[in-house]
Amino acid sequence: MVKKYVRQPIVVVLGHVDHGKCLHPDETVFLSDGRFIKISELFDESLTLIKEGNYEWIAEHIPIYTLTKEGRVEPKKTSYVWRVKYDGELIKVTLSDGSVVRVTPEHPFLTLKGWKRADKLSKDDYVAIPSYIPFNQNIRKLRETLIKLILRKLMKLKNNEVMLKLGHNKYVRFKDLINTGDEGKILNTLYGVREIVISKEKGGKEVIKVPITIEEWRIFFQALCDYMKSKQKKSERIGRASSRGLDKQESKYMFTLLSDNLNDIEGVELPDFKDLAHYFGGTHQLFKALAETMQALISYGMRSLLLLHNTLPLVKFLNPSLSDFIELSQYAPLNLLKYLLRTCFPSLIFKKPSEEKPFEVSITLPERRELMLIKWLLLRIGVVAEYAEISAEGRVLGVLKVRGKENLLRLYRFLYSIELNAKMRRKMKALTVYIQKLIEEKVRESREPYVKVDWAEDIVFVKVKDISRVRYSGYLYDLSVDDTQNFIVNGVIVHNTTLLDKIRGTAVVKKEAGEMTQHVGASVIPADVIEKIAQPLKKIIPFQLKIPGLLFIDTPGHEIFSNLRRRGGSVADFAILVIDVIEGVQRQTIESIEILRERRVPFVVAANKIDRIYGWRSNPDTPFLITMRRQDPSVLARLDEYIYRIVADLAKLGFNADRFDKVRDFTRTLAIVPVSAKTGEGIPELLAILAGLTQKYLIGRLEVTVGPAKGVVLEVKEITGLGTCMDVIIYDGVLKKGDLIVV
Repeated sequence: MVKKYVRQPIVVVLGHVDHGKCLHPDETVFLSDGRFIKISELFDESLTLIKEGNYEWIAEHIPIYTLTKEGRVEPKKTSYVWRVKYDGELIKVTLSDGSVVRVTPEHPFLTLKGWKRADKLSKDDYVAIPSYIPFNQNIRKLRETLIKLILRKLMKLKNNEVMLKLGHNKYVRFKDLINTGDEGKILNTLYGVREIVISKEKGGKEVIKVPITIEEWRIFFQALCDYMKSKQKKSERIGRASSRGLDKQESKYMFTLLSDNLNDIEGVELPDFKDLAHYFGGTHQLFKALAETMQALISYGMRSLLLLHNTLPLVKFLNPSLSDFIELSQYAPLNLLKYLLRTCFPSLIFKKPSEEKPFEVSITLPERRELMLIKWLLLRIGVVAEYAEISAEGRVLGVLKVRGKENLLRLYRFLYSIELNAKMRRKMKALTVYIQKLIEEKVRESREPYVKVDWAEDIVFVKVKDISRVRYSGYLYDLSVDDTQNFIVNGVIVHNTTLLDKIRGTAVVKKEAGEMTQHVGASVIPADVIEKIAQPLKKIIPFQLKIPGLLFIDTPGHEIFSNLRRRGGSVADFAILVIDVIEGVQRQTIESIEILRERRVPFVVAANKIDRIYGWRSNPDTPFLITMRRQDPSVLARLDEYIYRIVADLAKLGFNADRFDKVRDFTRTLAIVPVSAKTGEGIPELLAILAGLTQKYLIGRLEVTVGPAKGVVLEVKEITGLGTCMDVIIYDGVLKKGDLIVV
């Protein structure tokens, strides 16, 4: 007789699975169009606004960055922007890299130990931050930013006649344009400007050319870099990069290489080493001057001097601040970012390592915002910088540091990656090789300021530095991101808790040591843990479990079903269809239902976010049948209204549905369980119904034989030290060590 046993039912979660976390309105969101913008500014009140109690939301497709399940940071668009009125405590989390984010206590952070609520974090935890942000360019936004800077300066000219050249012999008088009072027309006209002609009070004209081509933009950014450096020599406004000079022998060798390689190029001549050393008053300043000369020659080339001559009037006219330079760099092609970074880190190849501390480069500024923007821009080249604050001369200054071998090498290679013609490449080879050698020797012992993991390509983990509570009253904000349920705020990955996360979290709290097993791609919740969670229900609904537990599949969305196919249907035994109780049935709900129908998978409905119903008094981790007794009649009436709207929508799709406690025949009526993934209310009923229905109606399907294993492959991957590995689900038989697997 073939021996049989009962396995755990395989349960998947589909539908509207995200639940809103809440963020302070001043937190900055990384947008994939190049912007860094406060989350509150993304809430466009001019769009159709949906209100429900304290909650307001709009359908808005905003280009953000998200972390995929493969551990890569990629562009994606939001589906909704939310805000809610709040009066209570926020958790302020400060990380060792200087990132700070303020969130509600239940907000989850990705740590080395998995997802943890903000109010459960400790200083022993390491939190995930992006180590790389992909970005190409946004030329339209770059030009718009430049035009706004030009407009700001033109508005200050009172007695000068200004003409705008739009094309061949086509001019517009600036005052006539301004007198129209049409802001849109003014900006659109300026967007097409090729030249600005300013008549001077004492006679004569100044012609200012506006960059159009990529080459003109490159020269413009190089000129900005040189202009900012000239300001840096006159003022401490831009800050100082900490450095120590090279010794005399190193400087002489650099000078010799420079002289030998450049003296005969395009008639360039360099003065004598001793004369320069005497003039600049030290080998460090000498080397710095030589390096800047070399950099200018390489960056411009003699063929670009005419373009430079045409660009300098625009730079002088703008008299840009560092903030202006940073804003332009946000949208510029990646290869132009190097000019901003050369302004900020001019001493990368000059500094000598200290015996007391590892090699690093840094910049000091009085403005935190400017340094944080530079820190975030560095992520575009894969450099993770650290922000800190110091007290100097009675004021607080910000310091941005770059340390760690990989960080410094990436920064150096980016800053000094140059495009040379064949002649220049031959002449500069010895100098380039020597500088590369110096850098590698300096950073050899410099450790990275973060923890890298094999399973995520674009994130690293940094230590929690401080956790505090702050009082706040006002609006909080959130973004809904389909499938991934996360985005990047203040340089930190923020995540929406899913219903499955809440079920797993509740199970962890209720389990004893060894009772719950969590695997990559799946979580097993044993029967005794389910009974503990549902214990308060037993007085109302007596039940006894006969199955060994539930196996939840972590893979989000619909893609799981492409991996769970088997002859005659799906490996999935049961499903939870999540519907936002306030939004009701949406397009993604219908898509999920069609998949469940096609695969012939039975399901229950989790009507999520009951905590968002106006007037709802939350009772964390309490059964719905108990928490509903503690609500006002008006709140229950509002809940019934939402539930029966869902019932009506499901009826249109061919389903007879009702709230679970009103269902008499579960084979004929689809059960709707009101829950909150945020507070855990209703989770006991959801687990009890899942377990009860599967053991009553699917017990034959769950019986498996002790024979050759049958299963499906969820994922194939390479793991360091183990080689090729597979995540699999065995739905029949037993897999033993030494068995031959046919895939």
